[in-house]
Amino acid sequence: MPQNQPRTEVAPELMIEVLSPADTASEWLEKLRDYHQIGVQKVWAVDPQSASVEVLRWSEAGWQSVGVFTGDQPIRSHGSRNALLGSLVGRHASKKLPP
Repeated sequence: MPQNQPRTEVAPELMIEVLSPADTASEWLEKLRDYHQIGVQKVWAVDPQSASVEVLRWSEAGWQSVGVFTGDQPIRSHGSRNALLGSLVGRHASKKLPP
């Protein structure tokens, strides 16, 4: 992008975070605070260890869990535009990952 062009910054509608066993609760909460500050409205927390995806949605009360999805369950977040992608993520998350 040429330097004289203005840069447009837009927050992503959805952030997908792959959790690590090394992540601490305070690090995760800090990430969620950061996501909220930049305007992210939905987060999918993918946990390879439990082969699950938790969907979080921002509300005035803070981050709210929409649900935890495992296996071949389609992942539904508010508005369900992400159901197909969620089904694909769910299928791959349910497979054993190499160490």
